[in-house]
Amino acid sequence: MISNYSFLATEWKSIHKSAVEAEQSTHTAPRSCVFLCRYALEQVVNWLYDNDDYLRRPYRDNLASLIHEQTFKDNLAPGLFDSVHFLWKTGNVAAHADDKAKPITVRTAVISLKHLHTSSHGLQNTTPILLRKYLPSMKV
Repeated sequence: MISNYSFLATEWKSIHKSAVEAEQSTHTAPRSCVFLCRYALEQVVNWLYDNDDYLRRPYRDNLASLIHEQTFKDNLAPGLFDSVHFLWKTGNVAAHADDKAKPITVRTAVISLKHLHTSSHGLQNTTPILLRKYLPSMKV
């Protein structure tokens, strides 16, 4: 199966695996798809914090704190935070909300995949030049 996330396969293997798994579950398990999109985002964000000395890891090490930390936000391309924020919020709903109260539809899964593509591609291509030296040898 051809994936929309093949651009991740070389540099971010485990993130690629999560993204493809999300993509494959879009129609059969949309809640899983949305959760896996959030998980892939979390993998990207943690990798960035682990490998970019400019980013200051906040005291609380959860995804919400990581994406709202000012040095992280300062490094994002314009408009990218909207995709990151969407994945965080929607992924939390997928993980914690009752299906009757907050159903996760195929449409929501497709929108999550779009935001995952935007954010992972954007984060991969807009990381600081200093970070680029790590990408060829990265083991994720």
